[in-house]
Amino acid sequence: VTAFDYFSTIKKHEYACDFILGEHGYFCVTKAPLSDGSTRGEMSLVGVYADDNFNYAWSGAYNNGILDFDVVEIADSACLGNTNIKNVYLSSYSKLRRIGDSAFNGCSSIEWVQMATSSLQQIGKYAFKGCNLLTTIKLPENVYSCSAYFVDGCTNLQTISVNGNNSYYTSIKGVLYNKAKTTLLRCPEGYTSTSFLSDNYPSSITTIGNYAFEGC
Repeated sequence: VTAFDYFSTIKKHEYACDFILGEHGYFCVTKAPLSDGSTRGEMSLVGVYADDNFNYAWSGAYNNGILDFDVVEIADSACLGNTNIKNVYLSSYSKLRRIGDSAFNGCSSIEWVQMATSSLQQIGKYAFKGCNLLTTIKLPENVYSCSAYFVDGCTNLQTISVNGNNSYYTSIKGVLYNKAKTTLLRCPEGYTSTSFLSDNYPSSITTIGNYAFEGC
């Protein structure tokens, strides 16, 4: 940061850190930790350092030698168009709350996604758009906001499943509904049934969501 370089009376705090490059990726600090260490900092992953960064377990915790930070978000367009990423393992990210819009949009080599972390709450639109090798994806238990467009263009996706403890969403035969089973939110584009007859959906359904069958 150079905006205040010529103001000699203004000093950068010793704990200030706006951008972090670590072995697990590139991060922007979104919440600074307290200097006494009583509160951890928060950061957003804005890019991968290596194409295999999501291949293995990592808690999302980082220490810069002084203070501690946690990854709370995969930023909008963080990995947009990266065709070298093959796996996305997020289950051990203990503080991850959000996967942003288009976070993995166009990552056409992704073969599987594991999001089973209880901290995850939001999945943005087009988060996994165009991930054509995906055949299944599962919403964790505490997700309360998931765009129906999060898997647009996933032409081989056969099943969207939901953790049984989720209070906002449910899945029936691989199709995504709201928890009350009144709204069909998304049928995966690779749905294997050639017809959608009454025995394929609940009698409680009253609404078909916008673009629920797009690409099917």
